[in-house]
Amino acid sequence: MEKSTVENEGETEEEKLKGAYNNLGKTTAYYDDLADKYDEVVVKDWGYKMPFEVAKLCATVLDGVHISDPQFLDLGCGSGLVAVELKKLGYTTFTGIDISQKSLNIARERGIYLRLLDGNLSQSLVPNVLPQEGMFDVLTCVGTTSYLDPEVLSHWSKLVKPGGLIVLTHKTETWIKWEPVQDQFVLDGTLEHVLTSEEMLYLPGFKSMDDRAKIYVFRRPQ
Repeated sequence: MEKSTVENEGETEEEKLKGAYNNLGKTTAYYDDLADKYDEVVVKDWGYKMPFEVAKLCATVLDGVHISDPQFLDLGCGSGLVAVELKKLGYTTFTGIDISQKSLNIARERGIYLRLLDGNLSQSLVPNVLPQEGMFDVLTCVGTTSYLDPEVLSHWSKLVKPGGLIVLTHKTETWIKWEPVQDQFVLDGTLEHVLTSEEMLYLPGFKSMDDRAKIYVFRRPQ
């Protein structure tokens, strides 16, 4: 039985997050509602550090491949935290895509992104959102894959240039769904595996969640 409106209004942020899974409308509504308080609730209260960890790992990998002035595509960019962390490390060129318009508005206020676009990541982004494939050096998707089918990798692999990087984060419940598909893409030559990070707590301050997360880095073959 669904909760009443009154009960929904009294839900904790943790309960609202869990209710946003597997329903695109609820996902969009949840992140629209959370946008103004994302930094306070998710970053400060829940201890969310994945954008920082991803930016640090991107810098390490990019140092080894010598891509000059990389063009980043930030899928599920939300309020822009990944670009914030990457900018601290000296990177400057970002395109962000998200389904939450309110989150995009906050990202726009940060003044970091070259482009911010409204798009559904479960669907092909070319040509409705992006004009063509192969525009970017690095694709990041941080804290978003729980809402998506891993088959989107068949499209995402073409959004970066040959030799470009795809950097993803998955939390515990998503590993069983995404890892076999990723492995198959590596076996068939669509992607090359670069590295997988150690496990880390996903939301250390989340009262009822002990999920862990890993960062995965792949390369589009030359």
